[in-house]
Amino acid sequence: MGARLGHADAGRVVVGPALLAGQRRSSRLHRHVALDRPRARGRRRDAHQPRAPGRQAQQVRAARHRARPGHGSLPGGVTRVPTVGITVSLDRGRRIRPGTEYLYVGRAYARAVAAAGALPLLVPPDADPAAAAARCDGFVVTGGGMLPVSLDGVEAPASVGAPEWAERIAWDRRLLDAAAAARRPVLGVCYGMQIMNLHAGGTLQVDLAAATPGALDHGGNGRLVEHDVALREGSRLFAQLGARARVASSHRQAVDRVAPGFACTASAPDGVVEAIEPAGGEALLGVEWHPESDATAPAVYGWLVRSIEERA
Repeated sequence: MGARLGHADAGRVVVGPALLAGQRRSSRLHRHVALDRPRARGRRRDAHQPRAPGRQAQQVRAARHRARPGHGSLPGGVTRVPTVGITVSLDRGRRIRPGTEYLYVGRAYARAVAAAGALPLLVPPDADPAAAAARCDGFVVTGGGMLPVSLDGVEAPASVGAPEWAERIAWDRRLLDAAAAARRPVLGVCYGMQIMNLHAGGTLQVDLAAATPGALDHGGNGRLVEHDVALREGSRLFAQLGARARVASSHRQAVDRVAPGFACTASAPDGVVEAIEPAGGEALLGVEWHPESDATAPAVYGWLVRSIEERA
């Protein structure tokens, strides 16, 4: 992800004095070990090799974090960076390596969260949702497999793609409840928007191509395609993106009826719902496209971090 977890200042570490066996009590040995010290002679640093951040650059970064609203301070003057929990996908030993269970998520999610100024934390379905909501300041419910059935009982055909595991679907819904109870902002991406809409009482087009004749190619099964979306004036993303944006999509299902209390705030040229948000003040936003894979990332993930800071 490109972020440093720590930094040791260049200089020297002095190992303390030790008594030498058989010597006078006042005789001591001082060992000096140089760390990160360039050799006086020998290899020259490659001109393309990035320099380690200097003390001044670190102080500037720390000052910027302190200046941001909502960032608390910990003992010792350490500035607290917002934490964003990122949900992960589950493989129960069938798709990656037979017999071994895996948790996985695209790295682009973590990079987008970090670039927005937060600390990304991967949250597996093994975690207690309430404990996750107590630990994290906000969440990204990431993309996933196909939802096997909509709330009105329509089953998805096998042709749309591999279904998401029931364990993850149930856990994501519990997480949405825990996040709401703790007033944590949530961004739903692709499957994440669909489960957000279903959980709030909306419905799903289980097979987009069949439900919308003449629909655009929205990708799917790992294939990204670009298309335009029109954003509603006054919506949460309109101020950052304007009336239109070019986005990257990868889905073969879509929102059908928007959940009560939510509104469609972006749509594709074929009418497919591309973004939803609640009519009230809840910090929830769902986008059908993948902002971590296109130029809308600063606006979308920036909304999440700003929402966290405003509620701190």
